[in-house]
Amino acid sequence: MNDTQLDMVKALREKTAISLAQCQRAITESNGDMDKAISLLKIWGSLKGAEKASQLALEGKVIAFANNFLKTAAIVEINCQTEACAKTDQFTDFCKEYVKSIVVDNEFGSHSIDDDRHLLIAKTGENVIIRRSDKMVAKNDDDIYYSSYNHTGDRLGVIVEFGIPRTLSDNKEFQEFAQDVAMQVAAATPTVVVASEIPETVVSDQKTIVLAQLKAEGKPEASWDKIMPGKMAKWRSTIVLLEQECVQDNKKTIDQKRQEISKTIGGEVVIKRFVRYTLGEAS
Repeated sequence: MNDTQLDMVKALREKTAISLAQCQRAITESNGDMDKAISLLKIWGSLKGAEKASQLALEGKVIAFANNFLKTAAIVEINCQTEACAKTDQFTDFCKEYVKSIVVDNEFGSHSIDDDRHLLIAKTGENVIIRRSDKMVAKNDDDIYYSSYNHTGDRLGVIVEFGIPRTLSDNKEFQEFAQDVAMQVAAATPTVVVASEIPETVVSDQKTIVLAQLKAEGKPEASWDKIMPGKMAKWRSTIVLLEQECVQDNKKTIDQKRQEISKTIGGEVVIKRFVRYTLGEAS
């Protein structure tokens, strides 16, 4: 191999982070054409991806991202086979670029997502799967603000949508509250924002469970109707975000904190919806 070819191999290595041996092979087979060499690496990555497709990909990352200039937020789970791979810069960068591409509706610019996924497979030697994603967009409504939270280790992420007068969304106290709510969703695992969002079948099932518990505890049947409201309220406080005790101030509920911040900034703050991902959970 002459010096020119060696320089090209090094340049291809720097550009793709794929092994020198693979880069040398690509440069040789493409007769020194850099674009063709990259295409070959993508093809080989595709072939390796097909070979790896049957291998379990249970590790990976959950990444959440919000852009309030674009009034958009997104969250993704991307899987690989080992924790070691999930911690690499290549895998982390791919996950972050992917979630940002969802927010800006730009599939990696001139690259397709699948091409970059196959290059990542070639780099890491592991199966890489884009398992799931969610996106929130403020359609024809500027009175929206998004917060996001990525827990340490990128195995848990949250995005939250708020309604707030657009002139107040830059308020620092509100933004701190929005971040606290995202962290609340991460820590306290609510399933709905308000009680009215709980399906009637779920409420009915919970009442059946409570009645069975009261019977097992030997409570007099005549007292069940009096005990039931308190039991149901306690249950709701575990799954309804607004009724949960605030993780950072357990003397107040999230709704009480919401009302306080609304009064402080002089405008109504509404928590509209959230999405919470934990790595590997059933979806």
